[in-house]
Amino acid sequence: MSNRNSLSLNISCEKLLNLNQKKIPNLETYCLDYVLSKLDLFNIEQYTNDIKEKLLQRMLSLYQNKFTIKNIPQPQPTIQRVEQLINFETTSHLDLSSINMNKYIISNSNNNNNNNNKHFNNNNLINSFSFLSKCKKLTNLTISGQSTITSDKLLPILEMVGNSLQRLDISKCPRLNDTIIHYISFYCPNLEYLNLEDCIGISGAVFQRASTYDIKNKNNIIKLNNNNTNNNNNSNNISTNNSQNNLNHLNNNSTTINTTITPVFMNKMLNLIELNLSGCKSINPKNLYCLKTAFPSLKMFSFAKNFLSDEDGSVLVQTLPSSLISLDLSFNPIGRLTLLSLVPNSKTNWTSFQLKSLSLGYCRCINAFDLSAVLAGLYKSLEYLSIPGCFQIDKSFLDQILLSPSTILSNIASATTSLANINSNMDSISPNNTNNNNNSNSQLSGISNQALPTTNSILTTTNSNKRKSIDVVALKTLDISYCSQFLSSSTLTKLNQNCKQMKILRYNTVGFNHNHIYSIY
Repeated sequence: MSNRNSLSLNISCEKLLNLNQKKIPNLETYCLDYVLSKLDLFNIEQYTNDIKEKLLQRMLSLYQNKFTIKNIPQPQPTIQRVEQLINFETTSHLDLSSINMNKYIISNSNNNNNNNNKHFNNNNLINSFSFLSKCKKLTNLTISGQSTITSDKLLPILEMVGNSLQRLDISKCPRLNDTIIHYISFYCPNLEYLNLEDCIGISGAVFQRASTYDIKNKNNIIKLNNNNTNNNNNSNNISTNNSQNNLNHLNNNSTTINTTITPVFMNKMLNLIELNLSGCKSINPKNLYCLKTAFPSLKMFSFAKNFLSDEDGSVLVQTLPSSLISLDLSFNPIGRLTLLSLVPNSKTNWTSFQLKSLSLGYCRCINAFDLSAVLAGLYKSLEYLSIPGCFQIDKSFLDQILLSPSTILSNIASATTSLANINSNMDSISPNNTNNNNNSNSQLSGISNQALPTTNSILTTTNSNKRKSIDVVALKTLDISYCSQFLSSSTLTKLNQNCKQMKILRYNTVGFNHNHIYSIY
């Protein structure tokens, strides 16, 4: 009898758990939300460090994940609550994007106006975030989506935690300018990841003046005063005159500068591995030609959504550091010149890196011919290729994955030779030579009858071509999401049969990122 009762009890518990899972996504999440809604009524000190950490991460992620308790207003994260929950000894990741920093900036500016201060004073901001200086193991800091924060407002935070930071995300902050790169290069010497996505105020001119400075000498760090912060957006175009003035001030050991002077140099960031400049539309591509000097250890670089032309893209690719292994050029109108520059060739370019990951999503000027040349040139190293939204690439490109690299290169070489011969024949017929019209007409007709190499003729596989298994090629992941020309059942069946070791992404909604690279090196 007891066994029956225990069995029925187990069954009822399972039903109850299943019922709760249907109503509540996660029971732990519900409990955390309840505590956060009554946080002022609870004694925080009675909780363990693990519970505090979970409460902190849940509070800071409420803007991403839905609040589970109904009929109760969602608690708003504040600096005071973060200070109550943070563990100064163990907290390593902190995301302050959900905190409205505007009110701290406004109250700060009001205090400065009431006191009639001539120079900018961040006392209120420093007092609000002073607890960050106690975080001994903080390595990952995110302050994203702050529309009002400027470079000088962010400076006190960098002074407190910059030395321990390894990852910094300050994306979607439109009022940041080149000054923030100047500050980061001095206060964050151990930084490995920097995300400046959609920071439209950055011009990149500071990259051209990267050198090695003594970070312990505070005279090398130029701080702005209050009057200059009103012109942050106008300080992106930096002239050489300002550079000389700044150097003169440094020689005089001056830490304050004139209101028209802005920092125009940076310290070399020797430890930086990943840099994201996607969406920084104010950056002139010519300012990026010195990235090899500013970031000599760079491995992952993103420069998407910047209207990069094919000519500028070709030069940019050839000037990137030799340590680069992952590149994202999505949403740019790049074409043949840029793609051919991705393949190291001592006779035609200065490219010195071997890519393992490449993203060309929604680059709609790319065709199968040019992409096949990249695939053949990087067949020993390229492991991840992302081409969603490239509608000019037809099904014949998938056939190239099954070909040996030598066959691809021979097809491309023969096609290039044919085009060169036709062009030379066309140039030999001058319109001024009208002595023998019949001869000229016969030459033109002969040239017109020549078979022009098209993408389909170049990339069509024949019976004589020896196919190789995909395991001899490095390519392991192919992202063809939202490419309707590749989604037919026959094409995918053929690809799956011959490319069993390759992962095909058909519906990748997350998009491209460099996270898969960290497992490679």
